Amino acid sequence: MKKYFNYFIYISLLFLIIALYRADYLVIPVIFNYTALILSFILLVLGFLANSLQYKIILKRFGIQIAYQHALIGIGMTVFGKYIPGKIWMILGKAAYISSISNAPVNKISLVSFDNQFITLWVGLIMGFVGITFIGGLHLWGWITFGFWIFLSFIIFSPVFRIFIKKSVRLFLKKEIDLPSMSFSEIISMIPIISLTWIIWSFGLYFLIWALSGENTSIWNTLAFPMSVSLGILAIISPGGLGIREGIMTAYLKIGGLDTSTAVTITIMARLWFLVGEFFIFFIALYMKNVYAKK
Repeated sequence: MKKYFNYFIYISLLFLIIALYRADYLVIPVIFNYTALILSFILLVLGFLANSLQYKIILKRFGIQIAYQHALIGIGMTVFGKYIPGKIWMILGKAAYISSISNAPVNKISLVSFDNQFITLWVGLIMGFVGITFIGGLHLWGWITFGFWIFLSFIIFSPVFRIFIKKSVRLFLKKEIDLPSMSFSEIISMIPIISLTWIIWSFGLYFLIWALSGENTSIWNTLAFPMSVSLGILAIISPGGLGIREGIMTAYLKIGGLDTSTAVTITIMARLWFLVGEFFIFFIALYMKNVYAKK
């Protein structure tokens, strides 16, 4: 399992390089406020730390006990898996690592990880819908966001989806699997920690906009982040949401009052900003993984 996990890391990095080369995002902008820029990166890192705590908590809800550092390693070491076409590889990569350091089967952890991803996107779409409503863009992106939210609500709360997965596994893999599920109250209780992650990253975007434009922006504009990321991830055809995520964020910021040039610059830099955070958490996870491997 460990060997295949390492292969996953190498492949995900390769696809990241290919995606960046094709996207041609490597442009250095003018920085108007370096203090705001530093604050944006601090909040970016704090968001990843909160995301790791979120992952640890949801695993615990399903009876999978791991230390916080292992949740962080699982998040950090697989963070580039989303750039592999198909969108499931990051989740399977996390499951492979957590399975290697716990007694839980990889299929159970994979399903828990899918639940974590679905609920995270579900909350992100709620926040995006609220934001787009307040800036007056409900007629453009609001109903698309709402439609995806309804779709995720069905997946999260309806037993039909789990029955479908269970029957599919039985049909194609000829085996029975246990599909644990969270109750409505348990899912609702996860909203605060998931919202915390989104809020921290959104405030990071707030300071990034300040740094790149030299001006404060509406707090509602920061919700362009959870909305664009969530819709980008749901776009299966695009590795890591590249292109789609940027298009949504640019449109959102224009509706929020930014001129086209500023909105495009911020959108492109927001991708690079987040990528720097991904590299940071990846190397922290890599360091921690090597430290714990020696113990």
